[in-house]
Amino acid sequence: MKNINANIRVTGERVDITQTNLRLGESHILLAATVERFSPLTLSYKLSTAEIWPADYRASLPEERKADVLRNLNSEGNIVVKDGAVTYHGKMSSADGTLQKIAYKNLEASISLVNKVANIRNLRVNMLKGALQADGEYAFNDPVPRFALNTKMQGIDIGEVYERFGPKSERDVRGRLNANMKVTGSGQEWDEMKPTLRGEGDAEVLQGALLNFNVAEGALSGISGVPGLTNIISPRLRKKYPQTFEAKDTEFKEMKALFNVADSRVNVTDLRIAAADYGVQGKGWANFDRKVDFRSMLTFSQRLSADLGESAREIKLLFNNQNQLEIPFSVTGKLPNVKAKPDSKYLGKMVQRGMTRRGLEELQRQFFGSRDPAAPDEPTPGEPKKKKKSTTEDLIRKGLEGFFRR
Repeated sequence: MKNINANIRVTGERVDITQTNLRLGESHILLAATVERFSPLTLSYKLSTAEIWPADYRASLPEERKADVLRNLNSEGNIVVKDGAVTYHGKMSSADGTLQKIAYKNLEASISLVNKVANIRNLRVNMLKGALQADGEYAFNDPVPRFALNTKMQGIDIGEVYERFGPKSERDVRGRLNANMKVTGSGQEWDEMKPTLRGEGDAEVLQGALLNFNVAEGALSGISGVPGLTNIISPRLRKKYPQTFEAKDTEFKEMKALFNVADSRVNVTDLRIAAADYGVQGKGWANFDRKVDFRSMLTFSQRLSADLGESAREIKLLFNNQNQLEIPFSVTGKLPNVKAKPDSKYLGKMVQRGMTRRGLEELQRQFFGSRDPAAPDEPTPGEPKKKKKSTTEDLIRKGLEGFFRR
């Protein structure tokens, strides 16, 4: 500090320090403070500056933080020092600046320090093209520090996150992130923290994509072992649905997930993806070394299912009750080298189910013609309506009984 000018007035144990001007590095700071008493030391303050550079008062900052700057900073609070312990309650705001190479706007927070436990409350800031709210606690009153964080994110650009925190890493997702998360843990270094992390939350990514990973094309192209179901994506279908079968990425309208954090991995209990011509629902996990293990169901739209059914009649064996093609699949391995692999055992069961359904339909046609046996007979004019409807099983049973009595 240098060039300090201040007006000081002493009244008993009270000291008022007003109109204080000082320079800290390149920053010009205005400060006002009041010492209420000296034992224990109790004071309040108000501080403002056009900008302040943390590197001016923290020589040990790592290289990536030497460009940190807080502009239009205002802070006020109360400090008590008793028996060497510091207690602090205050709040701060900053119009804009840069922290950890991330530009921000409209930063504000309430901060406290009591018994070596720091709390941040009502933190709000606009950053990464979105907004962040958080409450946090960091306790360093034990040999191993512990922390807790409760965050809410809105409209965060995932591409910006990769750019700031992992510019050299493979990018897996793009889009805008909304999320709520609670997490606790302990330790000082990341390797210490990973096994201690516990938490839960929900997240959604809007108008985004899974990069270098085409779910629909991979799941359908991987079907084998069922006659008629190989090479079912015809050139005509590829041309009609290029976004589904030709794109290298999985483009989606929204992706939603419920998750918890434990045992050094993120467990996704409910994953849903809504794309233009299909949806995905599943669950699985991803660990901090980018290994993944997911089991999911891919359900195509009725329109695309009908087109696939025309290209391969056998594909209808995999249709659900809404005439939609369903493909169970898994995704395992280490990102980014993963593919959607159809679940052959589950597919076999679905084919059996489809064949059973087709057999029942054939029986219905054999005994009742083209009409729907599940529909009740229409009464002729003047006849009373039948009180009880016959089920499909009743009609098939009666047909079989009549057949064997011939």
